[in-house]
Amino acid sequence: MDRSDVEKKVSDIFETKIGVKIPVELYNEKLLQPKYGLQPRDLFALFHELQDAFGIKFVGDDLTVRRFDVFSDVVDSIMLKI
Repeated sequence: MDRSDVEKKVSDIFETKIGVKIPVELYNEKLLQPKYGLQPRDLFALFHELQDAFGIKFVGDDLTVRRFDVFSDVVDSIMLKI
């Protein structure tokens, strides 16, 4: 699976599970901005959904070193696991 496939799958999960569409031009912005309407609990739910969807397990560093509140960083973390 290449990066564009992962981005598409993550984007689809964002849209279907938490109702937020992230345009490509905003992949490097923080997700907890008011324009998205996301709460930390949404990212927590997404965290579990992504683990299941990709068959991976995140560890603490995946959430702190690679920011889990930026779309491109979420994709980076997944790319390192698959």
